Amino acid sequence: MPVVGHSAVILCDVGTSVVYRARACKIARIESFDRVVVQDDVTGEQLPASPHDLRLLTKGADPEVRNLSERELKRAVRLTALLLPFVDRRITAEDLATLKRETKLGKTRIYECLEELRASPCPAALVRNRSGFPKGRSRLSSPVEAIVAREIHRASRKPGARTIQSIFEQIELRCVEAGLSPPSIQTVRARIAIQRQELLHRRRRGKRRAIEETRPLPGTMRRGLPLDLEEIDHSPLDIILVDSQDREPIGRAQMTLVMDAGISGFMGFHLGIDPPSLLTTALAFTHAVLPKEQWLIDHDLPADSWPLYGLPKNVRTDRAAEFKSIQFTDSCKAWGIEPHLRKKKEDGGIIERGIEKIQACAALEDGATGSDPKKRRGEPDPSRYAHMTIKEAESWLAREITQHFHYTRNDELGMSANQAWRAAHSVGDELRLPPIVANQKAFLLSFLPWEMRLITHEGVRLFKEKYYSNELLPFVGNKTKYKVHYDPRRLGRIYIEVGQTIITVPYADPSKPCLPKFELDARRRRQLEAFPNEYDRTRRVAHNASQAAGRRASKQKTREARRKERLYQASTQAGADIVRKDLHRANEDVPADYSRAPKVSSGGVV
Repeated sequence: MPVVGHSAVILCDVGTSVVYRARACKIARIESFDRVVVQDDVTGEQLPASPHDLRLLTKGADPEVRNLSERELKRAVRLTALLLPFVDRRITAEDLATLKRETKLGKTRIYECLEELRASPCPAALVRNRSGFPKGRSRLSSPVEAIVAREIHRASRKPGARTIQSIFEQIELRCVEAGLSPPSIQTVRARIAIQRQELLHRRRRGKRRAIEETRPLPGTMRRGLPLDLEEIDHSPLDIILVDSQDREPIGRAQMTLVMDAGISGFMGFHLGIDPPSLLTTALAFTHAVLPKEQWLIDHDLPADSWPLYGLPKNVRTDRAAEFKSIQFTDSCKAWGIEPHLRKKKEDGGIIERGIEKIQACAALEDGATGSDPKKRRGEPDPSRYAHMTIKEAESWLAREITQHFHYTRNDELGMSANQAWRAAHSVGDELRLPPIVANQKAFLLSFLPWEMRLITHEGVRLFKEKYYSNELLPFVGNKTKYKVHYDPRRLGRIYIEVGQTIITVPYADPSKPCLPKFELDARRRRQLEAFPNEYDRTRRVAHNASQAAGRRASKQKTREARRKERLYQASTQAGADIVRKDLHRANEDVPADYSRAPKVSSGGVV
């Protein structure tokens, strides 16, 4: 049996309780790194000792006595101090009577303790075993234990939430079929908690989240220099936005964030209503790479409050469709950026923690939905308290990033994101600029979405809007479709790619407000709800039926009129033929007088 409290690390200090040569002692003084003086707790004797010969007298230091109380440990040390002198000599009747009185043990137990001390002269030899069934040992037989483990494993491989009752019934069935006594449902519940704890969380969290919460994640995330690796991820922002015109709720915000893994700082973001897509990814990435001075000024923020920008070497994303698209991959490689897809979810742990901190700040705002809006049944509707437009939400998020998140100390880095950024771009007292994109417009357009359109005499039509510029005149009516790029954050202008030239074309009506695409779509939806299409299916069917009935009636009248006309013409023609025949018969016997001149009508017809 090992000695009491054999610990891997001992923090020696004056007054620390230790075991030295099977004697309970305290450290009296420390003379050097390899020599201390300990004092026996029973006799008070001071003994020189090496720190390496000491053992801690502490609860939980050794597996044999890990769950013992301090009282039990002190009892074992006291008995050891009393019995150890009699291990190697004969015990007289007087010694036995003294030991019985001091230890309060019987004769048989005293001799048993002496035998245990001879085998292992340390207090751990006299630690009493706990009564009852040994903890950690299974009461089930091996075949039953195998059936329980197999059925729990099968349940964990099936999707969806499984009740403990259903798992227990399958185990019970298999045991009865094998002629074995089935375990109780409490035993099954205990085995699930030990073997597959995520089964207990599936009903509340779902399978994926339950596995993530119960799976061990060993290792650490490696960090590089700034702009070596950036991560992109989507997440719904727990805030409901309102329209900029009438301040009515238009939906929950969706954000796409870009974070630098080297400094744990946000390089840029995109905020909107549209679900995650290649479009939101492109807008967030261009916001991260390009300088943000003008963007900050437009949002009433200090122009130098967000100095993080630059072209990264690598970008890491999850396996969403927009990240695997050819356009995103080719655009990255065209600018020397190598895209990488996560092999497992933990690879994006840096940006995931950043998103959690943003969501924690969003939960403090009015109109916050919480992480799961479906669980807010019976609570006030958060849309009643929504107050931020898209631009105001962008300003709020930028302030949280630039004034709070980037100034918060990161324990892994030992500094804040701003300090890490400045340190990485400083050489002595001089600053180095990050890689700058020379042609910012070309970079923006390479990631912006596009549509193929004709250039007509009206200009270009896109999203039910007209765009026109005099620069389009040479290309009107040539029946060629051109690539039209657009920025959904500002639909007031589009960018037409004509060969190697990019033409910026504004609205044909310059008085129209420049709105984001999602807000323009929301206004159209609200207008459609306020003024629904009156020419619905019922009206269409009634109109077409009425038109068909009128058409049939008019055709019938036309056919009847034409029939009467034919009958009339037929009767008139028959009467004329009869008169003509009668005249012909009357004139058959009259000879023709060719001496008379013919009569000519006044119309000049013979």
